[in-house]
Amino acid sequence: MMYLAFWGAWRSLMGEWQPVLLLLLLCGARGDAAQNLTLPNSTACPPGQFMSTPQQTACESCPPGQGLSVAGGCAPCRPGTYGQAGSCVACAVGTYATGQGLAGAGTCRACPSGRTTFTPGTTVCFPCLEGTGGPGCRNCPGGTYQTGTGATVCQACAAGLYSTAVGATSALACASCPVGMFWMASGACSACPQFTTSPAASVASEECRTQPGYFRRRSGDLPQLCPPDHFCPMGTTQPAPCPMGLQSAPGASSCQSRTRDILLYEVVLMVVWWGVLVAVVSYFLHQKLHEVAPHVAAVIRLRIMH
Repeated sequence: MMYLAFWGAWRSLMGEWQPVLLLLLLCGARGDAAQNLTLPNSTACPPGQFMSTPQQTACESCPPGQGLSVAGGCAPCRPGTYGQAGSCVACAVGTYATGQGLAGAGTCRACPSGRTTFTPGTTVCFPCLEGTGGPGCRNCPGGTYQTGTGATVCQACAAGLYSTAVGATSALACASCPVGMFWMASGACSACPQFTTSPAASVASEECRTQPGYFRRRSGDLPQLCPPDHFCPMGTTQPAPCPMGLQSAPGASSCQSRTRDILLYEVVLMVVWWGVLVAVVSYFLHQKLHEVAPHVAAVIRLRIMH
């Protein structure tokens, strides 16, 4: 009876300590594996290589498609990675791999147009987000936009509209070209040549006209400054002479009265105004005097007449 009781207690004790013993044995095995990474001359194996026995004098490499495991041996690379020089490397963004134990970066396949991976080491491709499209799901360039997901191409702004935004997600990003620029078929706005301008929403270079104060006889010629005593409105092809009595400085878009003529005009106008004022006042005074003292008014009238 004592033997049976002792044996039962021993089995119970071993059952409780069995997980601990297994853990100690596993740690010991890992320690041995770690020791196998060092050559007899205390030189460590290079990355991606190992030693399976302490007696080896040279390091071994994992087979293609495999990499070193935690325990020190070789194991097939998981999906989304590939084996290279004894290590498992994650497939780059935009590529994926579904198989296990693949060897070389060439085993990672590129995602189809309109889909991509957002992190390295992925096994599946996802649709492009809004504002992106095409191979690699790149941001839509200026002049384009994309409102949906999984697009293979970006949508171009309508003719006459442009956009400088990158990765635009709405057609509202497209606008007409501003004053002084014109729309090109590439979807961008270009500045008019020097000394020329254009109205807003211009869609061709022919809409660029000379600025006020300049003229250009033929399209393609360099605009020239309007000469003195001439005027050149916007789009002038030939300077027009100022009318008689007017003048202008170089680069003028309109003619002005001469300074001397302006002064003479003001003097004459002032004399005429005062003359009219004196005549009106005199008339009313004479009428009033005629009512109050008709004899005096008659004498004054005779004096004036004689």
